[in-house]
Amino acid sequence: MAARPMTADEKRATKERIALHDAYAAVFSGPNAAAVLADLERRGFVHDAQFSAEPGRMQFNEGRRSIVLHIKLMMSQQARESLITALQPELSEGVIENG
Repeated sequence: MAARPMTADEKRATKERIALHDAYAAVFSGPNAAAVLADLERRGFVHDAQFSAEPGRMQFNEGRRSIVLHIKLMMSQQARESLITALQPELSEGVIENG
């Protein structure tokens, strides 16, 4: 079954998400980006257990972790390419450029 064509609003939103992916990549590709991202991963418990017996602390820590994982997703070339694939007809018409 073929996918339905995207509406104008869906196309606009997808193009905005691609631009946002590009912005994240630009911010986290500078000379200090690796150190900042490593610090965020450490503080966000991305690679470590986050258990706490303190009420609310696990939820707080999971919030931190969620933000770091979101940043990593937004930096992901694969995630960006999946959005571009969704706009494939528009790309073939030259409506958007690859950033």
